[in-house]
Amino acid sequence: MRPNQRRDDRNKMHAAAAGMFRPFSSSSSSSSSSSSSSSSSSSSSSSSIEAKKAYKRWLDERTAWEQTVQKSTEGDPIAQTDVGWAWHSGKVPKENSTTPGDYEPADVERAVKCYEVSAENGYSPAASLLADIYYYGSDFPQDLNLSKKWLEKVLESTSEIPEDAYIRGKALQKLGIILHPSSESSSYLTSSLNLMSSHLNGSWSFLLPHDPPGLWEFLSREQTLLENTPKLSQNLNGFHSHLPENLSSAVSLRSYTNLLRKYESRSEKFPIQIIQESIDTYGSVDSGNYGVTYLESLFTIYGHPIIQKSLKNVEGVVKVVVLGCGLGGAVVWPSIAFGFKGVGYDGLECCVEGSGRILEQVKGEGGERVRGDVEFFKADVVNGEVDMEGDLIWSNDFSWGEEEQEKVERKAYEQLKPGGLLVLYRRPRAEDLEWSSPPYVTTMAVSWNPKLTMFILVK
Repeated sequence: MRPNQRRDDRNKMHAAAAGMFRPFSSSSSSSSSSSSSSSSSSSSSSSSIEAKKAYKRWLDERTAWEQTVQKSTEGDPIAQTDVGWAWHSGKVPKENSTTPGDYEPADVERAVKCYEVSAENGYSPAASLLADIYYYGSDFPQDLNLSKKWLEKVLESTSEIPEDAYIRGKALQKLGIILHPSSESSSYLTSSLNLMSSHLNGSWSFLLPHDPPGLWEFLSREQTLLENTPKLSQNLNGFHSHLPENLSSAVSLRSYTNLLRKYESRSEKFPIQIIQESIDTYGSVDSGNYGVTYLESLFTIYGHPIIQKSLKNVEGVVKVVVLGCGLGGAVVWPSIAFGFKGVGYDGLECCVEGSGRILEQVKGEGGERVRGDVEFFKADVVNGEVDMEGDLIWSNDFSWGEEEQEKVERKAYEQLKPGGLLVLYRRPRAEDLEWSSPPYVTTMAVSWNPKLTMFILVK
C-alpha cells in the first residue's frame, strides 16, 4: 500500500473539542421556557464533558509521542519508524500546544530521514516504506534505482519465515517488476509467488496489487452461498431464459466459481504471467491491476430493478458484453445463472487463455451449454475496433485512465441499442451523452472496496 493511502484525519480531536473554545451566545432570551433552559444546560454540560475527554486524550497522545521520540533517540528502530510515520502523516503534536489536534504540517523529507536511520538499523518495514516512496513516486519523484536499493535492504533484513512472508514477498515481487524482462526478474517473481503462496493461504497477496479489505469474509460468504443450493437457485429466478432448470444451473455455478477461485489463488503461472504481460502491453511498472468481483456482487447488480425491468423486455436471449473481463467471471456467471449469451474482451492473452481453460473444466450439461454461449477475445477496447453490440455492457475499467474511460464510454453508447444498459465501476465521464435518465446508483463489494459505488446507465 502506498504510504499516503493511510493518512489519518488530523482534525478529529480538534473537532471533538471545538465546544471548549466557543463563546456563550449573547442573544439568548430571558423569557425562554424552563424546558429549553434545561435542554441548553444539559447540552452545555455534555459539551464540557466531551471537551475534557478530548483534552485528556490529547495529553495522553502528547505523552506517548514524547516517549516514542525518547526511544527513537536511544536507537530503537521501531520508534524511529513511528516518528517518521508521524511526520509522514502530519501527526506530530506541536510542542507545548494545549489545543487538541494541533499538529505540525506533514514533512515527508523528515520522515524519509527517520526511515533511513531505522532501515540501516535493520528494521524491514522502514526499508519497505522507503522502497514504496520511490517505487510509486507518490511523495518524491519515482526513482526505481533507489527503490531497488531499499527493496534489497528488505531482503537483507528478512528471511523466508511466515512472519516475514508478506513484506519479503512484496519486495521480491517489486524487484521482479523493476528488472523485467531479465532472467533475474523471473527468478524474483517465482520466489515471491512461492513464498506468499506457502505462508499466506494461496497467491492472493501476490495477485492483488492492492490491500483487499474483507477479502476472506466475502470469499467465505461466497462459498456459503454456493453450498446452499436452494438459496442459490432462488437467485436464478427473475429473467426469462432457455435454462432447463435452476437446480442444474446452481450446480454448474458452484463448479465454475470454485474453479475460478482455484485458478486465481493456486495457479503457478497466471499471477506471474499477468504481471509480465501487463508490463509488455502497457509499459507500466505498477502493473498487474487485477481485482476480484464476487458472485454475490453480480447478483446485487442483476437484481437491481432497472436491470430487471430492461432485460425482461429483451426479445430473445440477452447478450452481455464485458470489457476488461479478466478471467471471465462477469461473462460466465450470468450465462450459467440466467441463460444469457456473453462476450468478454481483455487486453491480456493470459486472461483470455485462462478464461477458456477454466470454462473447459466445467462438467455436465451446464458446462457444455455455457461453452456454446460465451466467447473470449484478446482486444484493445480503447483504440481497436470491437463489436460491443449487446443488451448490457459491463465495463470493468476502474483502473484505466480517465481519457480511456470516456473513450470506451462513448464507444459503448454508440453500439448499445435503445434500452440497452451500461454498467460502470465508477462515475460516468462523458457528460454530453443523452442517456434516458440520470445514472442509477448502487453499491457492491469488490476486492479493493467493500462498498464500491456502481453506476447503471440506460440508453
